[in-house]
Amino acid sequence: MRARGADFAYIVATSGSDRRDPAFEANWAALPEAGLRRGAVHLYSLCQPAVDQANAFNTFVPAAKDALPVAIDIQFRDDCTARPDKATLVSDLTRFVTMVETHTAKPVLLRIGKSVESAYGLSAALPRPIWAMADIVTPDYAAQPWRMWRASSFRRIEGIKGPVNWDVVAR
Repeated sequence: MRARGADFAYIVATSGSDRRDPAFEANWAALPEAGLRRGAVHLYSLCQPAVDQANAFNTFVPAAKDALPVAIDIQFRDDCTARPDKATLVSDLTRFVTMVETHTAKPVLLRIGKSVESAYGLSAALPRPIWAMADIVTPDYAAQPWRMWRASSFRRIEGIKGPVNWDVVAR
């Protein structure tokens, strides 16, 4: 993969408090062998308690010194219609972030969807690096500059089945 222009890969580990990606462990172990730096993603659920989600993530994902910062993906999802008030969400996310950062000994990266950012202003409320998302067009929806940008959700890489997200890191 490194020869194809990739330097790192983030893979989904957990979703909410009750879902684990069954391929995570094998993929996590394979990334260093492929010459790629690795990071884990948690898909945050607005419908499940933050403490339960953090415990599930911390139990499943090893604290590895070579790991990139954990990415917390915060988006509105079809399987959850809950829309907590801003103060509750910020409090819950702060609790989740604290627990994960204690486990990994690294600050997290917040991957915030544009619609969630519009509704809650999380990039201003939670002082963490931002991973913004916008295909092709540079994102400008967060209150602070993005540290990473998902520039394409449809790129193809030989050896990987289906499209991959192609990300750009700010210098």
